[in-house]
Amino acid sequence: MSMSFNATTFGAAVLPAALLLRYFHRASAFALRPKVVWITLALGALVALPVAVVALAIDRIVVVERGYVVAGVLQAFVGAAVPEEIGKLLVILLYCRGLAELKDPMDGVVFGAAAALGFATLENLLYVVDGGALTAGIRAVTAVPSHAFDGAILGYFVGTAPRGTRAGVLRISGGLAIAVALHGVYDAPLLVAARHLRVGGTSVAESLVGGAAMVIPIGIVLLQWRVVGRMIRRLRAEQERTGQRAEVVSLSPFFDRILDGVVAVLDTPHMTRVLLVAGIAVTALGALGLILAVVGLVLAARGDVDLDAGAALLGPMLLVVGATAIVVARRRTANERVVEADAVRGAVDPEQGTSAKPDPGWPPR
Repeated sequence: MSMSFNATTFGAAVLPAALLLRYFHRASAFALRPKVVWITLALGALVALPVAVVALAIDRIVVVERGYVVAGVLQAFVGAAVPEEIGKLLVILLYCRGLAELKDPMDGVVFGAAAALGFATLENLLYVVDGGALTAGIRAVTAVPSHAFDGAILGYFVGTAPRGTRAGVLRISGGLAIAVALHGVYDAPLLVAARHLRVGGTSVAESLVGGAAMVIPIGIVLLQWRVVGRMIRRLRAEQERTGQRAEVVSLSPFFDRILDGVVAVLDTPHMTRVLLVAGIAVTALGALGLILAVVGLVLAARGDVDLDAGAALLGPMLLVVGATAIVVARRRTANERVVEADAVRGAVDPEQGTSAKPDPGWPPR
């Protein structure tokens, strides 16, 4: 059921990207100017328009009148991943790389994520208006962070590439290839499944394989989450070791007041318990949905039922939501115990001479 465009729709579509932007902006030890971050975000959204035109043209040229497997894979890589990641890269290269703020790889990560989140925000608005609240919830922990992680990877490679050299071009090309690969592998099973359900499978085996392939996007998001999380921790530590510290600069007072309020509500022991219970429940529902989707695919292959693509994908997506909630809740519980232990012992970081800080819980190690 689609949602009309109103404040609720807008908030559901924008809030995930806003929280991620806040996280990435505060990840750098440099005080990046809010103006350049907002401009990068806006350019990422603007580039989505020409990218959509190019993607549509490519889709019609290379995808039409092909089998659903080949068509889905081509659409994922050639029609989506390549033009979208090139669009994000152009924002980083043509605007961000010329800024004085881009001094090290961590700053590249921030700008890359900002460009990707601009793109993801506009895309998310279109999906949420059409798909409703469930689509908003699923994309909040899948497609939106996946875009941000791909952008962060692109930004890292731009930030570490020597300027004006062949080695630099090769490094940026390598980063683009990685982002395209992650994006394409994420999209391919979803697009193949959607086309499979529209044309109908030719065998039960095909349907079972298609259902099992739905775990691939889940694995991609978790892989991106872990890789980018480790990268951010390492780069931030390098900044702090070299003395590159700065006070946190607000993106905007109004923006931060809203997000600080959301974070304050979420960052409580009670909410951690709620998150864990909800994660377990949603994971169980996702597992049940995955089983039902496989059964439905088998029946659809035999021609006994018509299965909607959204219904088939619901189970795997709920598994993503539930598993993410459980991982975050467990890490938050561990962090709360560290805080309690430090409060009792008065633990001091021997290197910094200050109270040891707990692991923030996201991204994972």
